[in-house]
Amino acid sequence: MGYRSQVVLAVAPELMPHFMAVLAKSQPARELCFADADETINDYGGDEGSRLMVWYGIKWYDSYPCVRALIDFMDWADDQEFPTTRCDGSAEPVDELGSELYRFVEIGEDFDDVTIRGDAY
Repeated sequence: MGYRSQVVLAVAPELMPHFMAVLAKSQPARELCFADADETINDYGGDEGSRLMVWYGIKWYDSYPCVRALIDFMDWADDQEFPTTRCDGSAEPVDELGSELYRFVEIGEDFDDVTIRGDAY
């Protein structure tokens, strides 16, 4: 049977090209995100080019190549800055940390088993 989780991953448009590059390099991650997601929403929250993926009752083990690819992507994004369409007070474009451009939530079977990463959405 195994331990199962509910997982949500939302990726903002500024980060989406990098996310798609990860999926292009990893068939297991591509299958996880495109074929195995229980629910997907493109242009999530009215943010054109974004994507939300939801998995219910998934075995989310970091030893699985598909999961490892997504964790490595989030680890990488956390340390990067990306240009955005948002502007500061002088109408100059603002760079944002990758952690501000995705949201990941994993809820396990145990009451206190919750992982949250990223600050978007």
